[in-house]
Amino acid sequence: MTKFFHKLSFILLLVQSLASARADAMLELFNVNWSDLIKKMPEIAEAGYTSLWLPPPAKGSSSYSIGYDLFDPFDLGDKNQRGTVATHWGTKAQLLQVVQVAHQFGIRVYFDNIANHLAFDVPGYNSSTPTNLYPGLRPQDFHLQTVSGGFYANWPMVQDFGNQWDVQYESLSGLVDLANEPGSINGNFGSTLGSTIPKISFIRHPNNPEYYMDPNAPSLGGGWHPFNGTNGVPVSEDVNAYLIRAVMWTLYTTKCDGFRLDAVKHVPSGFFGDPTTTWNGYTGGIQAIFDWVHGYGTNVTGNGYFEPDDSRNSCFDSEAPRNDALLFGEHLGEPPTYSEYLARGMRLLDAPLRDQMNSALGGGCMNGMDARDFGPFSPAQSVMFAQSQDASGCCATHRELQNAYYFMHEGIPEIYSDGYNESGPPNYFPNRPYANYLGEFGDNNMPEVAYLHNQLARGGTRPRWSDCNIVAFERYDYRDGTAGDAFTNADATVVLFAMNNKTNFPGDISFDDGVARAADGYYTCAQGSNVRSNGMRVGFPPGSVLSQLASSATGGDRACAKLLVHRATTDKSQAQATANAANPIDRLIYVNATPPPGGGAIEMTIPSGGWVMYGYQWPEPSRANVLTNAITFRQGGANVPSITVYRHDGTNGDAHFNPLYPFKMRGSVDPNGNVVGGVHVSNLTYAIDIPILTNAPFDIAVRSDASAFNILAKLDGGLDLNSQMGLGTTNGLDRRDNRPGYATDVFLGYEQTAQQLRYGPEKFAARVVSRDNVTSLGAETYYFTVGGTNTVINGAGNGANINASTASWVYHDPLLTNSAAGGNGPPTQRIPLRPTNGQVVDYTTDGANPEGAFGIGKGSTQIVPASWVTIDAQDLSSDWFKGTLPAQTDGVQVRYKAAFYQDSISTISDADNSKLYGLTEFDITNFNPMTVTSWLHNDLNTNNTATGLSEGLHIVRARCFLPRSGKSGVYNTFSQTFYYDAGLPSGAIAFPQSDGSSITVNNYAVVVRADSSVSEVDFTISDSNGQSSGVAALVSPDPTLTQQYPSLPQEFRLTYYNVPTNGTATIAVQLKKPSSAALTNRVTTLTRTADTLAPGSTIHITNPATDGTILVLDTNDVSTLQACFTSTLNTSDSNVFSIYINGGAPPGSNSLQVLYTNVITLTDTRVFAVARPGDSDGDGMSDYAELIAGTNPYDSNSVLRITGLANSNQLVVWDSVSNINYQVLATTNLNYPMFPISPVITASGPSTFFFDTSPDPANKFYRIQVVP
Repeated sequence: MTKFFHKLSFILLLVQSLASARADAMLELFNVNWSDLIKKMPEIAEAGYTSLWLPPPAKGSSSYSIGYDLFDPFDLGDKNQRGTVATHWGTKAQLLQVVQVAHQFGIRVYFDNIANHLAFDVPGYNSSTPTNLYPGLRPQDFHLQTVSGGFYANWPMVQDFGNQWDVQYESLSGLVDLANEPGSINGNFGSTLGSTIPKISFIRHPNNPEYYMDPNAPSLGGGWHPFNGTNGVPVSEDVNAYLIRAVMWTLYTTKCDGFRLDAVKHVPSGFFGDPTTTWNGYTGGIQAIFDWVHGYGTNVTGNGYFEPDDSRNSCFDSEAPRNDALLFGEHLGEPPTYSEYLARGMRLLDAPLRDQMNSALGGGCMNGMDARDFGPFSPAQSVMFAQSQDASGCCATHRELQNAYYFMHEGIPEIYSDGYNESGPPNYFPNRPYANYLGEFGDNNMPEVAYLHNQLARGGTRPRWSDCNIVAFERYDYRDGTAGDAFTNADATVVLFAMNNKTNFPGDISFDDGVARAADGYYTCAQGSNVRSNGMRVGFPPGSVLSQLASSATGGDRACAKLLVHRATTDKSQAQATANAANPIDRLIYVNATPPPGGGAIEMTIPSGGWVMYGYQWPEPSRANVLTNAITFRQGGANVPSITVYRHDGTNGDAHFNPLYPFKMRGSVDPNGNVVGGVHVSNLTYAIDIPILTNAPFDIAVRSDASAFNILAKLDGGLDLNSQMGLGTTNGLDRRDNRPGYATDVFLGYEQTAQQLRYGPEKFAARVVSRDNVTSLGAETYYFTVGGTNTVINGAGNGANINASTASWVYHDPLLTNSAAGGNGPPTQRIPLRPTNGQVVDYTTDGANPEGAFGIGKGSTQIVPASWVTIDAQDLSSDWFKGTLPAQTDGVQVRYKAAFYQDSISTISDADNSKLYGLTEFDITNFNPMTVTSWLHNDLNTNNTATGLSEGLHIVRARCFLPRSGKSGVYNTFSQTFYYDAGLPSGAIAFPQSDGSSITVNNYAVVVRADSSVSEVDFTISDSNGQSSGVAALVSPDPTLTQQYPSLPQEFRLTYYNVPTNGTATIAVQLKKPSSAALTNRVTTLTRTADTLAPGSTIHITNPATDGTILVLDTNDVSTLQACFTSTLNTSDSNVFSIYINGGAPPGSNSLQVLYTNVITLTDTRVFAVARPGDSDGDGMSDYAELIAGTNPYDSNSVLRITGLANSNQLVVWDSVSNINYQVLATTNLNYPMFPISPVITASGPSTFFFDTSPDPANKFYRIQVVP
């Protein structure tokens, strides 16, 4: 038998208050195309970023344009303009999918927006440049100079940045400046600088009613109405109204969440709106359409929502429920004043704070930077950043320190990355940040500061310390606390942040009052070389145990892992007098100022060039979680399978990419607390396993340690998870517990789960109780072989001294008799199990080591029941339990471990490490993914809904809370991405079109259309020649077939080679999706039968040998045209052969056809060209070469030639012919051959250009060649 001592207790579940908030954790991400960004979204969400600042979505001046040289704000990648349909980032369809997928993952989207200028081309510059170059605009809509000939020129670039007029009326970097000043006058148009004309008004898009608002639709305030497709009514407008309409249409179309407004100082502030909250101007129009698109405002969509505040408040108050668009402008220095733009309804990028931080971290001082408001902007007015895409934001001094400060400070913080897709010379734009935003190169700082921001950075600020090297402040939550002023309420305290800018050695700085005290069990870090001779005042109540939560911080291992808050005093003699007080809390710490009300003091070390974040230890992953991940899924009563997904870094990224954070965010830890990471599989790539769920109800289980009091879960951006459980709202369309517009970001989208269990630590038995273990790994293991010998592997004794909510000790020795009351018995037949669900035996019979936890075995480990027997005869505080293992045959080795745990326990204190070995589980049960209402854009607009989860990747987040009623909330967030398989893949064989079709060619293209879930199409073809198989290729969809198959957007093609001359072919294709690798039944098979009638006899033109051949022939030259045919054909009758050729083969394109008609019909055609010898038009290019180039050999003005070099000789421009393919060659030395420097460029008009990103400073020679 086994001997235990135990106590049992029970708890009552309460729900955490839903009040707290926090600001976005923003990621500015450039140089990632829309398609790749969609695939990257799960990683971005797992890393803790909650919003994206993305490049301008509209088309720039070419396919190479990042978007700041704007061409047409109404072209999101769906018009064939400037030589391309797609923008630099992708198509309009991909753009819209980016926003929807981001919203699906709970991420807001802000696009860069340009209202100051368009591109570099001047409309009406010369006779070759139309005045309507920019769709919907005319020269009078810009600040331009009129020149002779009725043409226009750009004004000089801004001449004096200290002169507001120059800043707002002259060209920024050579871009054409829009006349967006308020009023009816264009303030800089004419022959001299400062000339004026009245602004023009006209209907700018008469053929595009979808670009206009519907005046019959509901009023949105300020005269604005919604867009409504073809019901829009074109109206006459000036350039200002055009720009406002464009930005409103962009938000309406993309359903984004706001904008970063480019170069706002170059636009007169009145353009943006009024200094008080109205619907006027650019920002007023944005907020009006935002309410319509997302269902806010005052019942504008008829959904019953009443906005209790104005249309700007949540733009500035990041702690309020978000019901307004976030707008933030770029203003890099006065004049004009910052204040006039802030008053117009936008935040500003905090360049002054960035500049001050660069100075403070580059040898300067941080005095005063512990304050909430530092510099010209308050946190409610700024977006804080260390770097941005602009050159002005290139170089951050100690970026890691800046990010830590910004992400813990009040306000909205931002991290910039180019996705490790680096820009090239000479401009390196967008700026190269070398930012490890996804934990590249083993650097987990950026994901961790985003994660910590989401847990801790909320509420107000309490300054605590600042000097040249140290800045320290607290964040406190003014919502959760119920007692008095939160600023002075100790129980409202959330975190203490402290940062050290001293990076030279020795640089560690300690706060230590110099009093020698009896040890309190927590201060286990060394004192720094630099000492502030007092402790640090904190708002946390004395007796609080604080954990250092910034585990990835620089030098984090030199900071104290845990601290006990002592009472504080300003009298050092009191500190000395109480140094050995019985209660460690009463060992006063000397501080240099009055202690905070209800607070205390700590001594600590801040590592050199590092930071610390001290707060209460939130619930952590359980080290006794047999399923490893904190969030798991069950379907049909079983844990779901997984697939392996490969994730890639950017082109210039980490060759050994294998970040830690995705696995840390999953709560994936081993019994020793180490993160169970992924596998680096190849260059830039790591593998991660993703659970698969199918279209049937499933359960979500969330497991945490034993300190968790309550757990909330969130699917995607927020869906109803629990109404089927009788929790939350149980009727109506919108059953979400914490809806947008009502809940703050901490609780937005989260749903209440139901508690299943809370277990205390499981203690595994040993023959010597000092070897008791609290995890299966390392526990004492007993071997016996039936009919053979017995062996015991001694336990490690890990946690033997843990007594919280578990047995003080657990004893089992199979070689000794027991002392159970009522008699003794053979101990090998008395094995412990669980009384009241508290005792287990894990065993194996296959030679594997038994492993498991709380009655759940891993691998082949099995569990048996047992029961309480009696109390111990000698020790009445102990009990004996027994269980019997199933009988085994001779020779079988049985391995077992015996353990005890208590269920239904109260939470274990966050300060007690025993909690790590307990287990809490809360579940969502019987969730139906097929019927749930999906809110596609995380808003209140019922038009933005769909029934059921969409196919593909989704994310579940879980927030685990400590019991903190009436105090600031303390929680941890886990996340788990999964793949949802919504059903069998669908598709169609487009060609052959139907069963019984005839294939009459030797090689035939089979075309398959498929839905968006299909990732692979396999094929097998069986015919009279046998069987062949392979994988079809994904190709660009044929637009005609897209119209025929609108729900099957993907196109795959395969070539059926060597089609027989008779018989039937069966073409079978298998449509597979990512889940098919694990769920082999998630495959759709399509078949098509066709008659194979490939010609057994052929006729073939051999001269000219190929289409496109050019024959150089003078007027009376003779050329032989030749055809070959199968010898079995009847050749005795010349009438069965026909030869057709157009017009005697004149210069230019010609067509030749040879036709054989005799029972069967055979034909072959050839397209060739004829060129006259020499150079007919004398332009220096032979007629032969002009045919290749597509130019006219009889027009000396029609010739392939480079027409100019612009933009510092980097822009190569040449005359071109539409649909001809070109490539640019170059060399820096004519003694060496030229080499290609451009991709193949298809011309779309009479002039084409290429921007050379790597010009030579001395010289460079270019050549344009025509390519097939």
